[in-house]
Amino acid sequence: MLGTEHHPTVPYHHEASGQVERLVKVVIDTFAACVVNTKEEWADHLQLVAFLYNTSFNEATLRTPFLSTAEIQILLAI
Repeated sequence: MLGTEHHPTVPYHHEASGQVERLVKVVIDTFAACVVNTKEEWADHLQLVAFLYNTSFNEATLRTPFLSTAEIQILLAI
């Protein structure tokens, strides 16, 4: 329906493990910045963290994760 494909990898594969570790580190760091008072309020910030991650610019790919998966072009009228 969305045109996504599942590509399984071997457990503990060095490339896949590194990608997952970076993703987890970014998500944990973002939660740490958003959730300051109590650890129980992380669910309140879940949509914000997902939005921040999906719209953050990646220097290696020169795209955001959302644009990389959606494969669409956004044109800004300036």
